Amino acid sequence: MMNNLIPRSGDIVRPLLMGQQKKISKSTCFATIFIERVFDFMFLLLILCVLFLTIKSGFKSPETSMIDYIKESGILLLIILTAIIGFLFFLVFQRDKSLKIIRFLCKPFPAKFSMRLEEIINRFGAGLEVIKDFKKVVIISAISLLILELFAFQTLITIYAFRSNMINTLSIFQQVWMCNFVLIIGALSLIIPSPAGLGSFHLAFAKTLEMFGEIPFIAKSIAIVLHSVSLFPVMIVGLYFLYREKYVIRISRK
Repeated sequence: MMNNLIPRSGDIVRPLLMGQQKKISKSTCFATIFIERVFDFMFLLLILCVLFLTIKSGFKSPETSMIDYIKESGILLLIILTAIIGFLFFLVFQRDKSLKIIRFLCKPFPAKFSMRLEEIINRFGAGLEVIKDFKKVVIISAISLLILELFAFQTLITIYAFRSNMINTLSIFQQVWMCNFVLIIGALSLIIPSPAGLGSFHLAFAKTLEMFGEIPFIAKSIAIVLHSVSLFPVMIVGLYFLYREKYVIRISRK
């Protein structure tokens, strides 16, 4: 819910509250959020790779420059994600060596700073221990993929609700392909910080539908409805739990 009010604030508030409730290190809590984001991006890129591998058996969008741009961006993100995953595995399975590298890099800095950074990274690594549990990794992966595909299905249902002529011209395979592609673009648009993704999501979503031949007015309408359907239930549930847990957000100036 907090992300819908202040961009990316939920990624800060959630581990802080979780740390207070569970009495565990905030660094460990932040690590769980970090690994969650890594899983999300990993499966977004996985879906993107599958889409580009099957594009010839589906259809070729007239916006070839857009497709090429997204391919290049996907490759860049894949390289970055691979580096991050490599770092995470190294931190989890080679904790001592990781800390030695940190100590070496921190030599020019004050000892107090180095010790504090080492402590934070050590606790952060503790939060990544889930990587060692293969069963949990499989469960998390399955849930992440399921959530993404449910959103793609929600997109398809919303388009059908508008009785779009564009969707009727596509085969079942093409419809699934398009909805997953729209899912990727919509998710990537949320990287741009804006309250609840307002503006950035609508623009990216509508333009992507237009790329597949949807009428601009209908594309924008679908984007607004889909965003609202996704936003308001989260806000309502979030407000309920905020009230139930009796959390009060206070902003104080020191």
